[in-house]
Amino acid sequence: MPLVGIFLPEGCLAHIIQHHEGPINIDELFTKGERLHDVFRMEHFHDFDRDRVKEKMCFFVDDGILKLTNGGTIVEVTSNESAKVLEFFVQLTEGLLDTYLIVLLSVEQLCGRPMVIPFKELVTEMHASMKDLHHEDVIPHLHSCLTEVIRTSFSRFEQLKFIEMRTYPDKKGTPTIFVQSPAHKQADIRELITFLQSLRTYTTEQFKFIDDEVADALYRTHGPVQVAKL
Repeated sequence: MPLVGIFLPEGCLAHIIQHHEGPINIDELFTKGERLHDVFRMEHFHDFDRDRVKEKMCFFVDDGILKLTNGGTIVEVTSNESAKVLEFFVQLTEGLLDTYLIVLLSVEQLCGRPMVIPFKELVTEMHASMKDLHHEDVIPHLHSCLTEVIRTSFSRFEQLKFIEMRTYPDKKGTPTIFVQSPAHKQADIRELITFLQSLRTYTTEQFKFIDDEVADALYRTHGPVQVAKL
């Protein structure tokens, strides 16, 4: 996983290029690349503005992997061999993208519902569900289930105000963190899910399998547990 943080900017650009049909407008590439990298803001320690996006793209251009046409407004992959290089960066960051996407799907299922989920149990069950998804050959990378990345993705979505985390003492006085998702964020959550899904090649059936697994994880989390009231 350490290499993911180092090559995250290149991975974000590679995802956008590889999942776009044919040449891509340079402004669209920069906008989507910035947005994807911003989703992973807590996975790195450096800023990534438009100038950094251009810098990373120039790395691919200077190495002959990409070329600029139409007066520098269109980005194209130069060859099949170049596409394989981009695929390396895609594979490097694909597991991270899957973690964030699947966690966000769980947030969507929580959104607006009158329940508050214990955070520790939720992370545990999401970890188990992602292991199951890998075992069933739905997601390709086992490291998508890393609990540290799952926690970080929830924290990032808290920053985006997709979820709220609040701490309450249990019966023994031990602080326990609970998670809920406000209903007014539903459209923003769905829009980001659509963006992340556009960067994956899962079939409709696979996405449904993932949704069902996420629903099972939430049921295992809150079903047998007394749900806290805020």
